[in-house]
Amino acid sequence: MDNPLIGSGRETSRDLLLLGLIVAVGFVLRFAELGTPGLIRDEALVLIAAEHGPLYIWLRALTTDAHPPYFYYIVKALLFMGHSDFALRLFPAAAGTLSVYLLYRLGRRLFDPGTSLIAAALLAAYPLHLQMSRLLRPHPFIVCLTILAMAWLLDFIRDPSRRNLIRLAVLNAALLLFHFNTLLIVGTEAACLLAVLPFASREAVLRRYLPFLGITGLSLLLDLPLLLLRLGKFPGFDLNLSMAWTLTRSVVNLDKMLAFFPLPWVNIVGWALFAVGVVSLFRTRRLAGLYLGAFIVLPLGVLVLAKYGLFYEPWHIAFIIPALLLFCARGARALLPRQGAVQLAAALVPCLAAVLLFTVRHETLYAMNSSIFGYEECYKKMAIHLQPFLKSPSAVLFNESFERNFVNWYLRQFTSTDLARNRILPTDPVVTTTLVANGPIYSDQDHPEAVRQAADKLLADCGARTAVDALSCATITAWDIARRPGAVIDALPYKDSFDAYAPDFLRTVYQAENVQILLSPLAHTIAPAAYDQPGRFTVRFENKTRAKASDMALDMVLRRSGKGHVFQVFCAYDDEEPRLVFDLPPDWTADTARIRLQRRKPFQHLSVTVAMADPESNVSFYGVSDSIRFEKMDVAVSEPDEALDADVAVDMEQIGEIETVPEGRYRWGFGPQSAMRFHLERPEPMRLELACNNPIPGQTMEILVNGVVLAKVGPLAAQPWLAQTTPVRLDFAGQAGDNTVTLRYGAYNHQEPAAPGGTFAPDDGRRLALAFTTLKLSRAGEQQDSFVVLAR
Repeated sequence: MDNPLIGSGRETSRDLLLLGLIVAVGFVLRFAELGTPGLIRDEALVLIAAEHGPLYIWLRALTTDAHPPYFYYIVKALLFMGHSDFALRLFPAAAGTLSVYLLYRLGRRLFDPGTSLIAAALLAAYPLHLQMSRLLRPHPFIVCLTILAMAWLLDFIRDPSRRNLIRLAVLNAALLLFHFNTLLIVGTEAACLLAVLPFASREAVLRRYLPFLGITGLSLLLDLPLLLLRLGKFPGFDLNLSMAWTLTRSVVNLDKMLAFFPLPWVNIVGWALFAVGVVSLFRTRRLAGLYLGAFIVLPLGVLVLAKYGLFYEPWHIAFIIPALLLFCARGARALLPRQGAVQLAAALVPCLAAVLLFTVRHETLYAMNSSIFGYEECYKKMAIHLQPFLKSPSAVLFNESFERNFVNWYLRQFTSTDLARNRILPTDPVVTTTLVANGPIYSDQDHPEAVRQAADKLLADCGARTAVDALSCATITAWDIARRPGAVIDALPYKDSFDAYAPDFLRTVYQAENVQILLSPLAHTIAPAAYDQPGRFTVRFENKTRAKASDMALDMVLRRSGKGHVFQVFCAYDDEEPRLVFDLPPDWTADTARIRLQRRKPFQHLSVTVAMADPESNVSFYGVSDSIRFEKMDVAVSEPDEALDADVAVDMEQIGEIETVPEGRYRWGFGPQSAMRFHLERPEPMRLELACNNPIPGQTMEILVNGVVLAKVGPLAAQPWLAQTTPVRLDFAGQAGDNTVTLRYGAYNHQEPAAPGGTFAPDDGRRLALAFTTLKLSRAGEQQDSFVVLAR
């Protein structure tokens, strides 16, 4: 049987010169204009993740990413080379160039110099490998290490020495750092070695092969636990796709990968050479064919069985390129029996590819708008064209929020601008506002009409445009939004709403820093602009009424999708120090924070500040710190009523709003019980004063303070409507922290079972119990401002 481990024929000086030419052309093709085009999304994702700390990278791999974390750590270490596009892509391009030489050396372990030269020439000009080698992605490293692993495995099978064992084991561990798919390469190595065991000596099996398999099994632990955590998650394995889908997709990918030259329809030639190579090898070098075939069939077979899907493109299986090209090279060698013809073909392939790629096919790789992997993304162009609009203050909106970080990468590295460090001051008359949109302003295929209407509204509400800059991949629209910061309370009762809709927010916010505006046709929101510094903004209300605006309600709508957030609300009257009135507790599950403020003396201004921070434990696939967001704040200021207003901020449950009729003003208490909750900074003596009108014969009421019954009222006779009331006064000790006063009724309207005379208003669906003409909580000691957060 033929020995697949030993190549045939001697290398001549011409072969080595040709190899030098092929590697040189491969180097030029990979390094020419390496900084062009700018970063694509996949590269930007790597960089944005690598900029974060080690814990963030690790958590990201466990929760949102489809890759192990190690490659991001490698990129983090490589950043010392610089942050330019050229510097970032230097190592991938070097790995791609080295792969050309290594494929020749792998070919020489199996075939003659001619076949090896053709394989190296094909890789030097291979469009897919050129693309990969010019991007900061793991794939060029994987291809390079795969070629080395295939060569060193052959060496280990031929000579199972300790040196060959150690270097192959170390190489496999390094390979596993780059991608989950490298498990398939190491697994294929193990399968090849198992196939050799029956033919090896007992000493080699016990002292070398079995220890290597054991070490390989241990090295798989670098990736396997993380992979198991990702199974069934996006993106990953077994996403309700079928093996037939993965098999079909594999064939489609192979068809793309056999386009080994930058000309249309060359994939047909690729299939022909591949088929000839397979037939030739299995007729003359069967074991070599089986060896190369194992590195194609076994990985693809596992992917089919695992129903690998959703994101499955040729670069995801780039590790089969070496075996694929060696089959094609063998096919070309079979069709070119003369050595001179083989050497001419090996010289022409990369040189013709270089001519094509630098002339008529220049935009394939080397232009600013080159579409790499089908992506035409121009974050560098966006950054360049944004710069003229980045005045102070300025706001930049993106219809795809993740693009902010990618564009900001360029701005931070090469300018003094940082989109995550923004500020709007009360004295700013104008905010230069820029929208970067690709296609529709919003992306929401499920609500196309809402998207269109929201886009039209935004364009109209921002006012006259100062500039429109249409790029090949985006449109930049700019406005100058005139500011009128603050709101005016000019009459009581007062109601208004402050929301995150960009034109309104930028016009009226008093001041803001480090926030981003997230656009959506369904709910605009404000979020922190970065993980490492809280975003905050302040809304200011000017009280122009002569009345004492004592009772104010703030209803904050917030969104969150993680844990450990900071969401705080501070309030300040006039020049007083801000006071923390809401601090998001860990167990908060509601979307609304309802806050009641009580002011003891007149004020001119009320400032409400919202501070938000998103911890790095809430990792994001795109690195966007938006899992804590502010949507809007509804503000209501009541008209003062001495009888029905408390002297402390009170959360009233099952107590109606003030109603006015000719007979007087009152609030209804609803059954089965009402409650008043308030907050004290320290223990204080408190007083409850109430006067109630009773419409139900035999009505009773228990008064509980913090769950303890302190007083009972009744039974009461039915009383004429508001003409007669029963007064109650109760002094009690309030405790530091939250307090609750509960009014528990014996009967109420629509009670089941109904008490005699209980359903006194059958046409009113409310559970009416008592009408209070006085209902007041007050401090018996020193009077102070207070606040309370309403129950969720």
